[in-house]
Amino acid sequence: MYKNIKMEDHELIKKYDLESEGITGNQVEYIKSLYNNIKNPEHKKQFDSKMELLGNLTAQEIFVLIEELKRKSPITFIQNLSIMQQFDESDIRNILKKDPSELTQKDAELLMSGPDKFNPWIKEHPLISEDEWEYGWQESDQFKDGKMFYLKFYNMLMLDIDNQDIDTITEKLNKFKKFGFRIYQSHGGYHVFITSELIKYNDLTVFQLTKVMGGDIYYAMFCNKTGYKIRLSPKLNRNEDFVYKYIKDVGTREIDETCEYLIELHDSMIIINHNTK
Repeated sequence: MYKNIKMEDHELIKKYDLESEGITGNQVEYIKSLYNNIKNPEHKKQFDSKMELLGNLTAQEIFVLIEELKRKSPITFIQNLSIMQQFDESDIRNILKKDPSELTQKDAELLMSGPDKFNPWIKEHPLISEDEWEYGWQESDQFKDGKMFYLKFYNMLMLDIDNQDIDTITEKLNKFKKFGFRIYQSHGGYHVFITSELIKYNDLTVFQLTKVMGGDIYYAMFCNKTGYKIRLSPKLNRNEDFVYKYIKDVGTREIDETCEYLIELHDSMIIINHNTK
């Protein structure tokens, strides 16, 4: 039945599976709302015949119909407000390669769930899970034995900043008198932690600071779904003398007690995992 559907779509298919009991009232209402929301008459006309045959469509046909409708149905006013809280127009253009005024339901789904490379088919194997952090490995052929070891924080904010020198980053951070920061150099840029207070991974502060600092918006999107994840393992076929190297602290705010513990954990994990390459 589902031979033409990719593996990552299986969970979505279950949501609209009609084989056992047929299409439900809620599913009909959802499909109709997508259809009625389409403003372009030519786009709407493409779905007329399928809308008349809803009760006779298979599960796969319903799934495909919903995905097609989402690509033609504009976002709602409420969705637009939610998106604009997290992304500005330049973010949207960079991520989706389209004008913000043309966003569809599918675009909203992609923005709020993260880019494809961060989708749930990433296979993680947690080894230690605590309230504030997690340590484990992710399946990846770019690392020794197919394992990328990682450390994940839930409340110690981290920004990923590339294509800027340390003086520029420091100058920007000095404007935030409220926070204390700790900077590490990575292979392609810098990691910046806020160490003066805890900030949850899905707090809007992550997006706001990422924009102001010129950080990686994709990493901010990733954090919003999973936590602040940090690669510990050196990549194969890359000469990495270090994965991360401490550069300096910025600001005069005292370090938070929990952040101090997490920084010590971070620093020890960097050494342990790099030495096992």
